[in-house]
Amino acid sequence: MPPQLPTLQTGLNVWIRRGIRCGIRVSALSLALAAVSAAETVAAAKARPVPVPLVVQPAGSRAKTQPPTASKAELPGLGARQPEWRLYGPLRVDWSSWTSMGGSVVAPTINSKGQTIHLSVNCSVGKINVAGANGVWRGWQAPQVDFERQLVKDACAARRS
Repeated sequence: MPPQLPTLQTGLNVWIRRGIRCGIRVSALSLALAAVSAAETVAAAKARPVPVPLVVQPAGSRAKTQPPTASKAELPGLGARQPEWRLYGPLRVDWSSWTSMGGSVVAPTINSKGQTIHLSVNCSVGKINVAGANGVWRGWQAPQVDFERQLVKDACAARRS
């Protein structure tokens, strides 16, 4: 049985108990910091490789395997799609790489500083979210400027078609 990985909830409970034990009042900021710390702990625990037992075939028997059927063009990240960059204000969005994720669509984007970020559009609520180079999502927001509104409109129209 693989080792039990810590969850975000257990990480938060540990941090809250530590705060109470030390007599520190738990504020919204400390809870947010605890959540980030717990999330990092969980991510680090999941990143550790888990040993997999080897299956040894008895001598004389042959394993029945199928040759791989997927070509390089069918595998994501191996030249499956050429980038199709579209400009929206200071953003360059790779239009060919929209991916459905949890009810939203996400695409790699390059910001005005040349950094690769991820842009997410939730068509059902008409909001956008962005994850910086560190991978942390900033939170759903309504489009504020014209290019953001146009981006949401175009992404949702493309999703429907």
